[in-house]
Amino acid sequence: MYIRSGRVLVFDDTDQVLFSGVGDETNWTQDTNDPSSSLFAQIGYKVGGHIMGMVNMSKDILFIKSNGMVFRLENEYPDWRISELGRNIFCKGTASYCNMVNSVLIMSDISLQNIQTTQEYGDMKPTNIGSKVASKIANLPSNTKLRYVPPLNQVWCIGENGYVLVLDCNTNAFFQRQFNDVAVDVLSINNDVYVIKENAICKLNAGDVFYDADEPLRFKVRMKTRMADYQYLIKRLTICVTPLQYMYVSNSHFDIGTIKVPLPHLVPSSYINDNKQYIFRNSEPLPYRNNKNIYTRASDKVADSFEPIYNSKFNKQQLQNLETIRKTKRVVYRSPNIRISGVGMGEPFILNFIQADVAEV
Repeated sequence: MYIRSGRVLVFDDTDQVLFSGVGDETNWTQDTNDPSSSLFAQIGYKVGGHIMGMVNMSKDILFIKSNGMVFRLENEYPDWRISELGRNIFCKGTASYCNMVNSVLIMSDISLQNIQTTQEYGDMKPTNIGSKVASKIANLPSNTKLRYVPPLNQVWCIGENGYVLVLDCNTNAFFQRQFNDVAVDVLSINNDVYVIKENAICKLNAGDVFYDADEPLRFKVRMKTRMADYQYLIKRLTICVTPLQYMYVSNSHFDIGTIKVPLPHLVPSSYINDNKQYIFRNSEPLPYRNNKNIYTRASDKVADSFEPIYNSKFNKQQLQNLETIRKTKRVVYRSPNIRISGVGMGEPFILNFIQADVAEV
């Protein structure tokens, strides 16, 4: 179903699109003497195939057909014009497409085609932006849903069993999300993002602990492999992160070749009086009415802060230093290539950089 100029548009498994009466979704009676009555249009009836979907692109409507052809409807009745837009643009399923600002994405069995609005005339050749994740696209089912999420500027390709292939439109890079429950759909209202599950509606909140359905979420990242003409010699590795919350899981780490480097962590020690929250990276206990200065490893005084610590009745926020944390490890590693990957669970963080002292030998 689609709404345009006060009319509701619907289609069946043929090449016909029905337009309701203007402002009346119950009026499906056609009257040639009344331009506001119900209308119909046949989309590419001479070339076969049936309509799989329709999606807006700028001021026009694109009709996606099962034979790999896409048609474009321009203007309004009675001045509308239906023209062929492109061929060999196949669609995986009846929900495997979406509008993304000024373009349209259509997912086939092995590709993700991006149709831009810059071409105005003639046959439009789509751009395959999913060639590097073709195997992931091929594994997605035919009922995969494509949804553009404006607050995140991402396109979610929602598969089965909680799996989501995500296109980040800021970087034009793909990553994967694996929810602990089955994700059915996603929608946004203003700046809030809601994940629709089989038995719940959940709000996506970056400030929450990195959990889903009371279980920690896992992460896995793989970076571009670097090849040497001969061999690389690595002498030292440094990982720098900005932790977004404290959630210690011992098996989170990055692999640089065969070298495993644990993820740097915030280390909790003491509690604030009556607050039951951690002071991170503190080496001194904080008993009741203790007047000692409290230092972090970065030599920042907590006691000199203008924020109250004692008797904080309403402020139950965690005190945490969101500055960067580095972990350096001296190594001796030789290899003709460098592969970098990381795995873990339950820890939201920003990876600032991975630095290596490397010589090509």
